[in-house]
Amino acid sequence: MTEDSVRRVLTRLEARGIAENASASWQLTARGRALWASKGGSYTL
Repeated sequence: MTEDSVRRVLTRLEARGIAENASASWQLTARGRALWASKGGSYTL
């Protein structure tokens, strides 16, 4: 993936409340972790 495509994916995740940019690194939010766990680790954007 290019840097631009990664940025777009992360922006989409942030807009959905699934990921957040914290201290110069991206992390899943509580909602994101719950979704990830419920999907068995496979989440489609």
